[in-house]
Parts: sequence; structure tokens; C-alpha cells
Amino acid sequence: MGQKSKQARVRGDVESGIQPDRVTGAFERYRLAIPELWVVQMLRGQAAFSREGPLSAWVAIWLMIFQRLDAGGTLSAAVRQLLTGGVRAFVRWPVEPLSANTSAYSQARSKLPVALIEKVSDMIFESLQEQLKSLPGLERPMFLLDGTSIQLQHSRELLERWPAARPR
Repeated sequence: MGQKSKQARVRGDVESGIQPDRVTGAFERYRLAIPELWVVQMLRGQAAFSREGPLSAWVAIWLMIFQRLDAGGTLSAAVRQLLTGGVRAFVRWPVEPLSANTSAYSQARSKLPVALIEKVSDMIFESLQEQLKSLPGLERPMFLLDGTSIQLQHSRELLERWPAARPR
């Protein structure tokens, strides 16, 4: 990778509010947990993601994950990651230059089957559980999930069980 493109990639990551090492680590975890061929096999025979274009389902899923990791979580931040990050090597056919327009990504993610996204989430969770380590003094490994970014569907049952916080 040339010095200019490396600087552009780092600049794009910093502008989006994500540390480059964090993105690289998350992308590598994704690559290990979710092989690209597995996604292709899961979609075989389904017309739901028959989109021809540079973005495969596997790339679209990574961009959705990136959006959650990014402080702003915008489509344009995800496309900027596509243009400058490691996922660019996985674009189906080399389009020079790739467009910064968000429409292809938006269309690709809207065509992903929900069942596939749920399975990918399960597989990532399982891969993280395999990495669990016990801390001294604990009988079992601990898996901490920060719920500050998890949104549950509004329901009466949830409010009854966990009432909204009240100012003191």
C-alpha cells in the first residue's frame, strides 16, 4: 500500500471517529468468524440478494457492522470505509474509482435477508465466546456485554420489569 493511500485510509478512519487499530481488529475478527464463502453458500438459491454490482453480501454486512462501531453511524461513513479501508480488497470487481455515493450500499443492505443477518450475529457472538478467558478469582469465564447501545423494542412488559430511569 502506497504512503498516500495509507494516509488517506487513516485520515478517513480518524474523521469517522474510529481508531484505525480498532477497525482493523474488528475487520479481522469478522473475516475469521464469517468466511466470505459461507455467506455465498447461505445465499445460494435465494433471489433475495441477487444484486449484481461491486458489493457482495459479505461486504455489505461488514459495512453494517462498521456503521455500528462508528460514532456517527452514517451511510457515508460506511462508504468512506469502503473507499479507504481493508474491505476494499473484497469488492467484486475493481471499479476505479469507487463512488462515494451511498445508494449502492443502501440498496445492498436492504436486500440482505434478516435470517442471514441473525445467523451472522450468532456466529460472531459464538466466536467471541470461544475467546473467553477466566480472570483470577472467578470460577467461570466472564462475557461482558455493554448494553448502552442495545435498543429493545418498546413494550409494556419491558417497562413493567425495567421502569424508565427517573431524575433524582
